[in-house]
Amino acid sequence: MERASSWTRLLAAVAIIAASASGVFVGAVTFTPEQPSFAVEEEPELGFEVSVTTDVATVVPGQVVRVSVEVENTGDVDLGADALIGVPLSWAGSGFEPSQAIAPSGCAAWGDDDSFDPAVPGATPPTSGDSCYTPGAGSPGGTARFEVAFVARSATASTYWFTAAARTISETGSGEEGDFADIPESAWDGDDASVVLGAFTTSVSMQEGFGGVGEPITAYYSVIQTGTLYARYDEDDDTPDLAVDVRLEWPSGFTVIDDSDAVRACDGGFAGGVCSITTSGGAAANEGFWIRFLAPASTPSKQVDGAFTIAGATTGWYKRIPSVPALRDSSPPAPVRLAGWHGTGRGRMAPPQPSDATALPAEWIMSDSAAYSLLRDVFPITTQLDAAVGWPGGPGVVATYEVVHDAAVTMSIPNVEVAFRPTWPAFIEPLDEPDGCDDWEESTWTCTVRGLDAPGASPVVTLRFGPSDVLGEGIISAEGVRVRQSFGQNEYRPLPTSWIVPSGHRYVIDSQNFTVAVEFDRDRGWASGPDANAFVTVTYARELLVSADRPIVGLSFDWSSLIGLVEPPGVQGCARYEDGLCTITGLEGIGDTAVITLRFGMPAADVGIATLSAVPVFLRNGSIDDYSVLPTAWVGSGSDTIGIADARIPLDLALSSPVGYTGGKTLVTTTTVRHTTSLAVDSGVSGDLPGLVVELQYDWPGHLALMSQTGCTIFVVATRRCTIVGLDAVGAVAEVRMVFAMPPPTLPPVPVVPSRTGDVVVDGVALSFAPPPATSPPPPDPEPWPPEGCYIAENGECVCAGELSFCPDEPATPPEGPAAEPVDGTLPPSWIGEDREPFTVLQPNLRVSPSVTTPGEGIGAIGTSLPPNAAVTFRWEGATTDTPSVRWPGSGDPTSARWSLLVLRWELPGTRTLVMHSVDGLFGDIPSSNRLLVAPRSAMAPNLLGRGG
Repeated sequence: MERASSWTRLLAAVAIIAASASGVFVGAVTFTPEQPSFAVEEEPELGFEVSVTTDVATVVPGQVVRVSVEVENTGDVDLGADALIGVPLSWAGSGFEPSQAIAPSGCAAWGDDDSFDPAVPGATPPTSGDSCYTPGAGSPGGTARFEVAFVARSATASTYWFTAAARTISETGSGEEGDFADIPESAWDGDDASVVLGAFTTSVSMQEGFGGVGEPITAYYSVIQTGTLYARYDEDDDTPDLAVDVRLEWPSGFTVIDDSDAVRACDGGFAGGVCSITTSGGAAANEGFWIRFLAPASTPSKQVDGAFTIAGATTGWYKRIPSVPALRDSSPPAPVRLAGWHGTGRGRMAPPQPSDATALPAEWIMSDSAAYSLLRDVFPITTQLDAAVGWPGGPGVVATYEVVHDAAVTMSIPNVEVAFRPTWPAFIEPLDEPDGCDDWEESTWTCTVRGLDAPGASPVVTLRFGPSDVLGEGIISAEGVRVRQSFGQNEYRPLPTSWIVPSGHRYVIDSQNFTVAVEFDRDRGWASGPDANAFVTVTYARELLVSADRPIVGLSFDWSSLIGLVEPPGVQGCARYEDGLCTITGLEGIGDTAVITLRFGMPAADVGIATLSAVPVFLRNGSIDDYSVLPTAWVGSGSDTIGIADARIPLDLALSSPVGYTGGKTLVTTTTVRHTTSLAVDSGVSGDLPGLVVELQYDWPGHLALMSQTGCTIFVVATRRCTIVGLDAVGAVAEVRMVFAMPPPTLPPVPVVPSRTGDVVVDGVALSFAPPPATSPPPPDPEPWPPEGCYIAENGECVCAGELSFCPDEPATPPEGPAAEPVDGTLPPSWIGEDREPFTVLQPNLRVSPSVTTPGEGIGAIGTSLPPNAAVTFRWEGATTDTPSVRWPGSGDPTSARWSLLVLRWELPGTRTLVMHSVDGLFGDIPSSNRLLVAPRSAMAPNLLGRGG
């Protein structure tokens, strides 16, 4: 209870003091249960006195300074022996930081107010203002002390202050969180102490922290004296009072091209990279100058980091300078530099140190460093093509330009712009402007891209080129135009264009490096004729524009349905033939050829034009199963046709008359023989059959007698075989004419002679021609021997290179291509037509009616099987004159007729035969088939009336 009571009294006292300070009167406060209240007759005084001291007055970067703070309780309020005084300590964080190696001493806790926990004392992360809760000043006259160690940073030389004040009162609990009370502002007290960081501040700066190889750059240096070393001297003192030496270093490989400003500023001398600056009359040493350098022309890597440094030397001096603060014996860190980087300089030597001067400690001079990176090949451009090769009329090519901030260049370059120009060979043209440029200058074809500030950034630009019909090879590339940094509208800093690494990709348009020729061994075939061979010749005709030592050609074959592949032998000459794909190897040099043979059978009846095509499927390089791909369009194609003919030789048999009469006019038969073809006139294939021989077989009824024939080249009567030549050309016509005699009348014509009908027939029995010889593919050209640059010596050896080496083995004679097979000229006899015509032989018939008559009477003559409307006359057999006759009106049948004849009165009795004669000679004289009896009139029956006399 006593502990709680004392803290209660403490808080009450603080409250009273605070109220008094604010003008509020407090009449009475109860401190403990035993003393519920008391009157305050006079105000207690609560006060503290704070003092701050440092163990050194001047430090250099990296040196430790100890800051001691003492707090004395100068009031009359007893806060208790356990009371802690919270003292905030502040410092310039840019110049100092709490030491991590030396913990604060004298603090029950070190940290800010919010993190104070007396049960867990310890350090919080350093800031520029932390609090120490220190014991010992709770009772009047008590004193609390604590010490904090700081380390000087590498910063600008200046005076830095450490400030402390008593602000808070706390009772330390026992494992429990303590209570806090703010000390009234009227009782606050504070103090500060200063420490000078360096006596001379130096600086080095560059316009930019990076540059390109071979580029000039300028470094700016300054040496500024701080107020610590000000001194007063007599005006007549002509001896310098101070010489401060600084050492300049720069990266290896950089050369000085202008140090005139350094020679001016280093009035005490500038040589060997050491600048000596002197002052007199108590003036401060404040000087700035520049040196111009040339960067090395090359670097081992794309980014080489180094620094331009300025640091204290060991030859500076001073004299008659009062009150110079003592320095701790502490060595500064070495200047920033990279192995292999160094400095050089030229100019006059520094003057010697005066005898009465004191050497200037190097620790007084701070160092500075300006990092510098030497860069090269910062922005490589990668050019990629969607296809490195093409062919005339192909799809064109798309170029992709990737501009990269190389990851090996780790420096970020803010607001950088890279401009490049696409280039291409003359045989292609772009379709439009590039896609992906942030800016595009059409007049100069310049593409600008941004977004390359950070390493690894990689904007992409694409440019499409159209198809071309021109063969060629060239480079599609990108060339650097400029690199610059943007600082606003129309404000730029140029950077080395050499940072752009151009690139290109070879592009080739090629065609018909491998020609394909297709040829049938003849230009025609015929239905059911002999097989035909086709030769596909692949030739390495023109050097490839790309590297390929073992080209492989793949072909597929397509042919019309008129013809069909004969297997075996099928397809011969392929290194591999599978699924209709022919793989061809061995085409390794210009002039190499490969011949593929295909055998086709002819159709049984169909005719037309059959086509065989060889189409490229692939072009590869390597082996059949391990290869790289080349454009198929670099392989040609080919085709050929063969005419499949069914050249009908139609026969047209014509008779002079379908009916003949015995003893009458001859029968003339005419056979027209034509050479026709089923091939279209515009097919391009001739239907001519040179040396065509047509053999015809004739037949006719046996009662016809051949009298003559014309039109047959050869005619064999015994076999009735007619051979015709001269029908080679399509459209040629031959005519065979035969004359047949009619059989004589059959006598006596009793009984009536019937008609005789039979066919006159002509039929083709043989056909042949003299076919053109079959062709063979040309043999490959032999390799030249001896090789170029070689000759055959007298001993018969082939020698090359001035008899110092021998020729390679003589190449074997290339094999001949497949021999042409002879063609049989026998053609199907079915191509020749057949014709027949019926022919009827009639023998006219004549009879008289009545068959008994007397002189002076009339009789009738009836004729049948007559030529239509035949003109005839009659006579009595044995008579030389005709007997008058009258033809009765027609009966409607032109092949029969009836005539009336008068038996004259002076005719002697007896039998008579009437003879019918053809006025036109259409038949031979025909006697009547019955005889007429002329009886004497006295023999007539009674009552028979007579006429004619």
